[in-house]
This record gives sequence, C-alpha cells and structure tokens, in this order.
Amino acid sequence: MALALGSMLPNFAYAAPEDATEIQKLPKEEAAAQANAAKVDARVDKEAKSLENTPGKQAPSASAEKKTTHQENAAGSKAPKEDITAEAERAAQWAKTRPQEDDIQSLEKAMNGLTIVDIVYDGASEKTLGTAKMATHMKPGDKLTIRALQADRDYIYDTGYFYDIYPTFEKVPEGVVLTYHLLENPILKSVKITGNVSESDDTLYSLMTVRTGTILNNRILHENVTALQDQYKKDGYILAKVSDMNIDNEGNLLLKINEGILEGYAVKGNKKTRDKVILREMRQKPGTPFNSKLAKRSIQRVYNLGFFNDVNLKMNPGVEPNSVVMEVDVDEKRTGNFGVGAGYSTSDGFIGMVSIGDTNFRGTGDAINFSYAVSGDDKDARGYIFSYRHPWIDHHETVGTLRIYNRTYEYDDYDEHGKLNETYMRKYSGGEVTFGRPASEYSTNYITLRSRKDQYVKHVDSGRNNRSKAWREENFWPHEQRDASARHRYARQCL
Repeated sequence: MALALGSMLPNFAYAAPEDATEIQKLPKEEAAAQANAAKVDARVDKEAKSLENTPGKQAPSASAEKKTTHQENAAGSKAPKEDITAEAERAAQWAKTRPQEDDIQSLEKAMNGLTIVDIVYDGASEKTLGTAKMATHMKPGDKLTIRALQADRDYIYDTGYFYDIYPTFEKVPEGVVLTYHLLENPILKSVKITGNVSESDDTLYSLMTVRTGTILNNRILHENVTALQDQYKKDGYILAKVSDMNIDNEGNLLLKINEGILEGYAVKGNKKTRDKVILREMRQKPGTPFNSKLAKRSIQRVYNLGFFNDVNLKMNPGVEPNSVVMEVDVDEKRTGNFGVGAGYSTSDGFIGMVSIGDTNFRGTGDAINFSYAVSGDDKDARGYIFSYRHPWIDHHETVGTLRIYNRTYEYDDYDEHGKLNETYMRKYSGGEVTFGRPASEYSTNYITLRSRKDQYVKHVDSGRNNRSKAWREENFWPHEQRDASARHRYARQCL
C-alpha cells in the first residue's frame, strides 16, 4: 500500500571601489543607484508574489483540505496489486466498505435531532483512542446535529493520527448509536527527502520532527512542511515546494521537493547595449534553482553599469512546470559625451579644451575618453589624457584599463599646518595599465603598472610661508642651468 499524502499538505508554492584614476560617479548618480536598489527589492518581491500561482503540482490549502479530505481519502485508497501486507489488506478493506459522502449525508439528515445513546470509535488503537475521545465535543445524551457531527469529524481528523474518518448510525428506541470508523495512519519507519539541491540534507532533516517508530501524525507533518517552506524562502528559493509525499506499506515516508528552476533570460528595451553586456551581470545560471536574492543582486548590477535610466524585472512562467523565465526590461540613456570650450585672458592668453568619450562604447560596455586642454605658452596648463576601460576580459570578470597622459597643471604645495608653501606648474607624462579582479561580490583587487615622469616646469607664486631663494632656484631653474650648477658643485667636491 502506498498512501498519497498530497491532499494533506498546505499550499507550498511561491510562485572594490573603482580605480582612483578612473572617472567616478557623480553624487546624484550614486544617490539614484541607492534609490534604485530599494525599487529593485520591491519589484522582485512583487514578482515573487505573482509566482505563487505558478502552474505545477501543488497541494491544496488547509482550508480546502478540510472540505474534501474525507471523500478524497476514500476515493484515493487503492489496494496494491502484489505483496499484500496486513497494512495493505486493511486499506483495501477500508476502500470496499467505506460509503460515499452523499450516502453519509443522507443518513445524517435522517438522524438529525435524535438523542445520542452511545459513541463508538471503531479502528482506533489504544494509543489513539483517548485522543479521539477527547477531540469529540458531542457526548452521549446530546442531540445529534449535522453541524456538530461535521465539526467532530474535523476535530478528530485534526489530531493528526487518522488518514480517514466516516460515521455510521444505528437507530435504537432510545435514539441513535453513533460509530466513528477511523483509519489510522501507519507507523512511521523512516523519512527520506529527495530533490534538494540548494539545501543540504542536514539542514532539511533537522527540521523534521515527526518521530519514527510511532504513528505518523499529519499535524506535525504539516508543521514540518511549513518549516521546510520557510527555510527555502529565507534563503531566497521562493519557488520551492513539496511536489509529492507518499508513505509505502512498510511506513517509509518519501518527500519529493521541487525547488523551482530558472529556465532562462529575456532582455528587452536595449537598442544600443548588446544582450551579453546585460546577461553577463546575472548572478545565476539557467537550469539552476531560482533564487530571488540573486535576482535582486543581478538587477542591481545591471543598473550600476550606468547605462540605463531604469531597470525593470518581470518573471514569466517557463515551459516546464514550476520554472520561470527572468525578463529584464531596460530604459537606455545616453552614455556618450562631447564637450568644447574656448576663451581668452590677458594673463593666460588663449584658453581652450575639448573632450569626447562614451562609457558604453558601441554597446560593448567598454569605456573610452579623450580630453585635451591648452592655455598660454608651453609652460602653462595644457595637455591630454586618454583612457580606455575593458571589463570582462575573461570569465573571472577581470577588468583592464589603459591610460596615456601628458599634462601640465598648476600645483599648490602646503606644509603640515595647512599653509601654502609654493604654487608652481607641474608636468606629468607617461602611461599606466590597471587590472582588477573581484575578490568577492562587493570588493575588487587592483594592480597598476605605471611608467610616469613628474617634473616641475616653473615657479608661479610663493605662499605665506615663503621658502628660500636657494630652494626656488634649485627646483625651478631651467634644466640646462640646474644641470650645469650640479656638475660645478660636484667638481668642487672632488678637488
């Protein structure tokens, strides 16, 4: 005999910072990213609720169960075809003798209002008889009513020890003898859980409090199923459900878990950005159990790319039961930039600048930028900076950045008290290559290979903490004159 316990189950379905050399996000963009993170959480939670009715094999709710349990149990009981044991014979005999619910209701109407002379509990063992009696509210001497009879059937069933229950009546001169026929659950020999991939056996079995060696209690089993559900939901597996529960002739209980599968992804709204740029930010692979926490993180990563005004998530039912397709709908924004400016002053002469770049170059997710500025003569502020950033060099998410520069700019030198020492023009030129690789989901390690030359061009002004004339001459003489002076001092020291 194998008892299908599906009708006993509650509803279990639910449906490193950027390198300092790179351009940082503006404060308003970071604020927008934080606001979007909150919206992402709300959207995923909303989509999760819509999946509660995802098509698939689900157990009825507890409220629906009480209305149908007795009749469904009778209809679902079948004798085994072979290896008939005493337990199987008991179930087979029960199926033959149990009346239909329509017949029971007709008898209830006929006996309604009669005095209960005695109540008999047929099929209850010594271990469950006392429990059944305590659960019954009607007593001998009371008037039999249909409502009270239905309530007592539910009370007895809710003790958890019985698979099915139905009443029969014997009319006597004093009234009626009421007999409850009880089909006890089998003695539980073992519990086995299958289908769990995301949760470990140790975690799930620790939540099972039904005791082997005793009569299986459905009420405790319901609590265990709820505990399993809560554990999966806590870890983000909102589609997980017990798809089947059966107990065989020997009392071996089998629980089959369907964790719910992410069937694939769909991308909408991207006209410039390539699909792979969005999909490579996804935190879980198709074919694995769907996890709402990873879905939230995936959407946050897409938004943090900076290529979109908004990112929306929708979870559609997949082809297979209890599976979903995660749809990412994006609203692209302009990622290219171009700037130009010009001016003239009597002190600096002509001033001009031009810059061009794109943080999503040709929709590949690469960032490129070039800027050039000029003012005054060749010792005034001027120069260029070129940078190119290529994320996802490999499947380890390695990012590479190339920067080439040749720039002169005004530099203020302060002492340890915050007082200005000197102002001068400083020039740096060369290039660098930076590589980064994530150390975790929220941190990245970087290494930079740099070939750079820094030099002073000219002295501009002295601060309040004026340095000596010798210091200025040492640092800001023309290179040829400073080199000649150094050679002269060296020659005198050798004499």
